[in-house]
Formats: sequence, C-alpha cells, structure tokens
Amino acid sequence: MRTVSLHAGLHLTLDNADYLIDRIVDDKCYLVALKDGSLLIESKYALRDMHSNGRVILHGTQRKQTTKKSADLSTLSDEQKAQLEIRLVYLQSVVRWLGSKPTTKGIEDVVDCIHSELKGAKPSASTVYRWWRKWESSSHDPMSLVNKKSGSSTSRKFSRHVIQAFNEVVEEIYLNRQCRPKSEVYDAFLIRLNKMKMTGPYEVEICTPSRAQFYRMFNSLDKFDEMAARKGKYAAEKHFRIAGAGPVVTRILERVEVDHTPLDVFAVDGQAKTVVGRPTFTVLLDYFSKMILGFYVSLEPPSEISVMHALKNAVFTKDYCNEMSRVKERWESFGVPHTLICDNGLEFHSGNLRRVCKELMINLQFCPKKQPHYKGAVERFIKTMNLSTSHNFPGTTRSNANDRGDYQSMEEAIFTLNDINNHIHEWIINIYQNRVHRATHRTPVGLWLEGLGVVEPLLPESKEQFDIALCKEATRTLSHKGVEINNLLYNSTELGLLRHKNRVESVSVRFDPMNMGHIWVLNETESPPYFFKVSCTKSDYADGLTKRTHKAIIAEQKTKGIKDFSQQKLLEYKHEFMEQVTKDVKGKSYRRRVKAARYSISKDNSQSEPLSKRFSSGENNSLTNDGALYRFKVEGADDE
Repeated sequence: MRTVSLHAGLHLTLDNADYLIDRIVDDKCYLVALKDGSLLIESKYALRDMHSNGRVILHGTQRKQTTKKSADLSTLSDEQKAQLEIRLVYLQSVVRWLGSKPTTKGIEDVVDCIHSELKGAKPSASTVYRWWRKWESSSHDPMSLVNKKSGSSTSRKFSRHVIQAFNEVVEEIYLNRQCRPKSEVYDAFLIRLNKMKMTGPYEVEICTPSRAQFYRMFNSLDKFDEMAARKGKYAAEKHFRIAGAGPVVTRILERVEVDHTPLDVFAVDGQAKTVVGRPTFTVLLDYFSKMILGFYVSLEPPSEISVMHALKNAVFTKDYCNEMSRVKERWESFGVPHTLICDNGLEFHSGNLRRVCKELMINLQFCPKKQPHYKGAVERFIKTMNLSTSHNFPGTTRSNANDRGDYQSMEEAIFTLNDINNHIHEWIINIYQNRVHRATHRTPVGLWLEGLGVVEPLLPESKEQFDIALCKEATRTLSHKGVEINNLLYNSTELGLLRHKNRVESVSVRFDPMNMGHIWVLNETESPPYFFKVSCTKSDYADGLTKRTHKAIIAEQKTKGIKDFSQQKLLEYKHEFMEQVTKDVKGKSYRRRVKAARYSISKDNSQSEPLSKRFSSGENNSLTNDGALYRFKVEGADDE
C-alpha cells in the first residue's frame, strides 16, 4: 500500500470523478477535472476531511485506471516478505545517502557498504537502480518491488487462420448438448488444419498446436457460455449463482415456505406387513424463527389434499401431541401465515388453494420456475429431516442407489405410516426445535416464543368454519331429489325449504374429498349468507368414504354393466371392493400393493389427533388400523 501527500501533480478521485492537483496556493488546492477541464478549488483541510470519510482516493503522480483494491503485504508469502524487506533497506539507504536522484556509480558504493549487514546475494548497481525506478514511479508503493510470477499469463499466439479454425471447430463440435470430450475436438481440429494446409498457400505458415497448447486455448472461452451451451442455461445459472443475504423478515409468520418430498423410507401395511410405498411429506416452515408450523405425512402423492391437511395442521395448536408418550416437549407453533411461498407444482396453482388463501387473507407467492433456492430454508430443512430420521429407519432408501449399496430397503422395512409419523413428530418437537440453528444462532422455539411477544398470530373464526374453507367448491342444480355430487344425493328439510320458499334452482356447495358423508350448502337468500350441513341420503355407505374410493367402486361396477345402485347393493360392493384391496395389499406385486394402499375409508385424515385414533374399527376398514391412507385406482376411475 502506497503513501502519498498532497502536492502539485497528484492524481486523485473525488466522488467518483478524476482530478489533478494543478497547483497549491495558500493551502488552497486547484483541482482540474480530467473529464472536461473544469476547475474546482478545495482547501487542504477539506480534502483531508473528505479523504477520512472515504470520498477522496489518492493515486499518486500517475493516473490510476482501475478502481480495484490493491493487494497488500498480507497476501505475500514469508519468502516474498523477507525479500521485500531487504530491497527496502537498500532503497532507503540509497535515498538517505544519495538523495532523490541517485546514480549507478553512487548506488554501487552504497551496496558495497551495507551488503555485509544483509542476507542473500549481493545485487548489482543496475538491479538496485531498476528497483528504485519502479519504487519511485509507483509513489513509493512497496508492492512494486515484488517479483511478478514467472511465465507468460497468456497462451502462445497463433496465426489468425489457426484461431479461426479453433473457433469453428469448438462452435460445431464442443459447444452443444452432446458434451463431446476435448480429445474429439482436437482430432477434428487437426483434420481441419490439414485441409487448410492442402488448400494453401497462406501468407503465414500454419503451425499446429500441440494437444496441451490446444487445451490451454479453451481458457479463452467464457465459462458461463461454455456451460450454458453444453449443460443448459439453467445449469449454468445454478453453478455460477451468487448467494445473497436472502429475504428480510422482521416477525414470525411474515414469510412461510411450503414444499413436498417423498421420504427416503418404505412404509409397510400394519397387518399384512407388506411394503405399500414411500410416504409423502408436506411441511410448512416459518422463515423468521425456522420453526415448523405443521406437516402432513401420507401415501397420497403431492396434491391439493396434502397441502390442505398440512395447512390445517399448521394453523391450529397441537394439543394432540400431549397424547404421544415419546413427545416430551410442547409444539408451540400455530397461526395463519401472512405470506405463503411455494413452487410451481400443479397443486399450488389449484383454484381451490387460491380461494382458501384469499379467504384467510394469505398472500400466495410463487418462486420462479426451476429456482428452488428462492425457498431454500424449507429445502434445507427437508434434507436435514431426511438425514436425521428416514436414513436411520429400517427400510431406508438413502439419497441414491450408490449411497444405498446392496442394502435391501423393501426387505428390511418394518415401520408403518403411523410409526413414521410418530417418529417425525418426536424428532421435530424434542430435537429440532430445541437445538441452535446455524443461520439464526438461536433455537427455533426460543425465537418463536420471543416473536409471540411482538405478534399475536391470527386464527380462523372456528375450526368448523376453517374446515368449510378447505373443502372443494362446486355449483349444483337443486331439485326435489336434493343435490347430486359424484352420483351421490344429498337432501334435508332445510334444503327443501330453501327450494320451495325461495325458489332457488342452483346452489353453491362445499364438499370434502376425504369424506363424502355430508356437504355444506350456502344459503345466499339470508343476510348475511351462511353454510348449513346436508347429509348424504346413503349415509351408511358414504360416511367416511373418500371421493377416490367411491369413484373407483362406481367404475368397477360399471364395467360389469350394473346401473342400479341401491344402498344395499352399494354396501355389498363396498365390502367386496375392500376385500379385494386386502388381497392386493398382501399380494406379491409391489405396484398393486402401492395402489391398494392409497385407498382410505377413514372419517378423519387430518393430523389434529394421533394417527392411531383416526380410523374407526370394523370389518370394512380393518386395513387402516396402522394409520395408512389407502387409495386404489381401478381401470376407468378418475384421479383427483
């Protein structure tokens, strides 16, 4: 680092503008702007004050062409520092004895006098004079005395014909998505040069670069453009991205991130003990405190249903955890998020989710496509959760096949969906929320409780009202039979009065795809409008029945040409259907077991209570005692 004083001829930068001190009269500095020649007068005191505040940069007697910060002595090796100290001793002695304009003869006498006191070989007078010239031209900057790296910083220069051939071959063969190796490009380059020599003559002889020289010529390519051409723009942007500080939030629930992932473990059926698939994990994470607001584990693939259940688990308090014997701490999080950050999955773009977010005053934001780092907090949590839980469970699939080795995941699996869900609860509540997070240097539960003192979380009007909001919305014709949804009729006295008294021909309804036993009908004739509950006319059949299972039963019977769906027959078909599901779950085909395991007849699939209590006992739903959510796709049935 150089040191300079204020004097005539000094170049400096003031507020990003370049100036030259033309003259100094009575402590007044006359600054000439190098851009337009305008004159600026400042006192020495003012310039020193602006220099202390960082507004002025002093460059020396030569104009500095770059704004980059120079390296200092701390970047040198011990050998370079020792060499620099010796050279500075020689130069300081030369200036002290010979003044500001030394000669070679005088320098030789100085070197002879002080060489015996210094280590190393004796430098010649011309060498010391060369050091002095560098030192003087750099305004006494010690870094100017450091030897430059040996060797050329650029590759050997070839004729324009060789460079042109190189560019053409690289463009045709190397910069494409086939990702050919450089060795093939070099072979094609040699063929191109041989053809050029045969078609010659050229004004300059064409020299053939060696293989090593050819590989060094690739250094001239822009690395981003190279990767974008070979791997794609997305891969290049991901590789060369710059990590910033991330979003700035000031309170809990201000920013909540949501995402899905398949767990790295296989689940088994509770009774048949056969593998029924990898569960899907949907989670909501508070960005400010890194607290987990809620999650949902099921065999349901990523869907609108799993998002709704995870959101429900996040909003309400988690009193059901008190009944889990292995959970020792309280799960304190609850409340409606202010902003929900999600990716571009179809389930997040559903009209039903948008409507729910509007009703709850949630600001729904989507990450840019193929940019998962925009919600990096929940992505990182999912990785940590899988490593800490799923990878320690019997039947784990690990992260990839190489990591798994010869471990037989399906043969070793013994955990049911209920077991996996309980273990994840235990890890999140007992361990994750009580350990120091490396990003905040605080525990998530500590930050959350501190945030509760600043913000009182919003809650829905009632749990029943929230459940209605999560239901699917539809418009149906109202007749004397009531309302028909998915071949099921719903009717009641209140619905009949709505039709006769107010002559309503169509109504807006809400229904839960996980329980077709009842619907909610909106009465818009009253002020204010309100929802009332209407049960299915075939309640014994529909109560607790999922829409997926119902449509599969109907589709299966339609293939047999059966059109008369009386209540008795539907009950018989339901029993037959579930017996077939039982056989499929116990069968040898893994694919059929997974499909069968996705059928459910549970009355409550939310996580507001332990999984083991969500399923009623009985012959028809005995398969669900382990808490698994069973779905089965029959030929001709529609998926939700």
